[in-house]
Amino acid sequence: MTAIDWGSVPTWFSAVGTTGSLLATAGIIVRDRRKDQRTDAARVACWIEAAVAHEIFDRDEVDDDATDLEAYRFLRVHNTADRPVFDLSALIGPDSNAVYRRHYLAHVVPAGKQVTFTVPCEQHSSGSLPPSRPAAVEFRDVERTIWVYDLEAGTLHRRRERRVRSWLRIQRRFVSEFGWKAFNLRFRRRVALPKRPDWRG
Repeated sequence: MTAIDWGSVPTWFSAVGTTGSLLATAGIIVRDRRKDQRTDAARVACWIEAAVAHEIFDRDEVDDDATDLEAYRFLRVHNTADRPVFDLSALIGPDSNAVYRRHYLAHVVPAGKQVTFTVPCEQHSSGSLPPSRPAAVEFRDVERTIWVYDLEAGTLHRRRERRVRSWLRIQRRFVSEFGWKAFNLRFRRRVALPKRPDWRG
């Protein structure tokens, strides 16, 4: 029976080095791609302005001349990127149930265009929660990555479908507060930690 030739140590080191180089190259490509995506998304500017009477009544969203201007705000979106963005929505809240709802804005904002939307905005709160106002703008880029622009902080966030960090943070809170009881599902349902209203979901 012929013995298997496993090669020499230098050959193995060379193979490992080649594999490592390929993995490093792939990592750099992915990193640069994400950086380019974020650069494009950061070129989508969003801001809130007070509604103006002569402009608001010319818009399709509001057709009642008796409308209270204080109940609305203008949401400006200026796409200075070289590519369009899609599926724009405003996240407005919290409502009486401490929930943020999506207010659909437009299917697409072309590259280099500025668009104005009329969005509802409460000035006074009827309960312990803050008044319901536009908190963020959500949009999708051409590579189907979803981005959320925080209107108050002026920061951009990538929307992640799997919020692993958030889940782990909740588990850590349970364990630190209740110890081993946190692993009892019946106990967890009975003493579920309250969730603060947050558009990040």
